[in-house]
Amino acid sequence: ATPENIDLVQANIFRAEALTRSITVNQPKGEKVHTWLSSHELKALIAKTHKNKHSLIGARDRVALGLMSNGMLRRSEAVELHYSDLKVRDGYHIVEVVGKGAKTRGVKLSPVLSKDILFLQDQWGGSAILRPLLKRKKRPKGYSRVGDLWVGEAMSSQALYNLVIKYGKMIGRQLQPHDLRRTGA
Repeated sequence: ATPENIDLVQANIFRAEALTRSITVNQPKGEKVHTWLSSHELKALIAKTHKNKHSLIGARDRVALGLMSNGMLRRSEAVELHYSDLKVRDGYHIVEVVGKGAKTRGVKLSPVLSKDILFLQDQWGGSAILRPLLKRKKRPKGYSRVGDLWVGEAMSSQALYNLVIKYGKMIGRQLQPHDLRRTGA
């Protein structure tokens, strides 16, 4: 705007503001239908991990699905768990989880889930509980050999998301990780 055209510019601004106020769009609010599994569906989901019953992949997948359903952990919480977070209290295995708002809570684990977590610890030692597993001939960068698999340092949140989708498809359900947390609740 210049002193010569200030009136014209100001008039256009007033018109634009009036036009913006006069146009209203009422969009209906959508509501996501929450998903949770029945106990039968959850058992079927976990049973799919037994395809290779004694494999590291099956055990790792059981632990991942169990932490989110039995432990009601968020995806981000599950991938950040380390063996140092595993404690024994009053004869039960618990994991100490740092969740939203940096709040720490203790989550009691089922005996079966505890057994699978300890099995994984025997296989690859300390550090992260959930780790990526690859079956390749050449060693990927940052991976170490355990049996016929390469084991990475820590599973990513996206890999865990993909794992839940994969197992959901196996039982004919369109699942997301939070659906398992909801199922546990």
